[in-house]
Amino acid sequence: MNRTLATLAFAVALAWAPEAEAQIGLLFAFEGFGYEAHDFDPGNYLALGEGYEMVGVVTSVGSWVAPGVDMATHQYTLHLSGLTVVERQIILVPEQVLFVRFADNARVLFYEDPIVGGTPASYGVDPPNATSPSTFTDGQLVLGGEVDQFQLYYDFSQGYGGFQSNRVDYLTGRLLESGYVPFQSSWWLHGYLNEPPGTPPAGYRDPFAGVSDIPIDPVQRSTWGAIKRTYR
Repeated sequence: MNRTLATLAFAVALAWAPEAEAQIGLLFAFEGFGYEAHDFDPGNYLALGEGYEMVGVVTSVGSWVAPGVDMATHQYTLHLSGLTVVERQIILVPEQVLFVRFADNARVLFYEDPIVGGTPASYGVDPPNATSPSTFTDGQLVLGGEVDQFQLYYDFSQGYGGFQSNRVDYLTGRLLESGYVPFQSSWWLHGYLNEPPGTPPAGYRDPFAGVSDIPIDPVQRSTWGAIKRTYR
């Protein structure tokens, strides 16, 4: 395996936990689309100072929260916001592997909305728009918290990437207040970019598939600095 493929495989392993971990420590699995917010430099993907947001739907839940949700009668959605680019580097040239680090104090919020009588989540085009993120955030808040240490990588030559935060502090929401989610710092939020659900609507950038779970993975995960050193 050449150096590019080896290091890229390493980054993918960081961004996506083994299935066994998800089965044990999973809160939510989800998919959706990301988009640049405050995109003042359209020709430069995630320029310094620009924002990034994600909207999507929950596709499955773990055993801890399952007794507190009803996927048959409710739609569960998420909104990740408040991400601002503070570091941006192209690590490999000419392969163009981009690493981006975001400022702390972002927010991730999960909502539930009745399928009958509620408002179906709708991406629309060119977000923010009349339906996004509003139709992803108009239900009851079931879990919400602060996201720190969020980072993203994207391989332009291969057309995919990944994201992760190893510091998500859930502080509010029905599932927390009812005891389905323990009061614990440093949950994880991580996944793939350019995965299902398919081609982004106009104005969106990145299809994603991810999970929020508890950090019980026995495999050693790396820091931002260690990832960059691997790519050099």
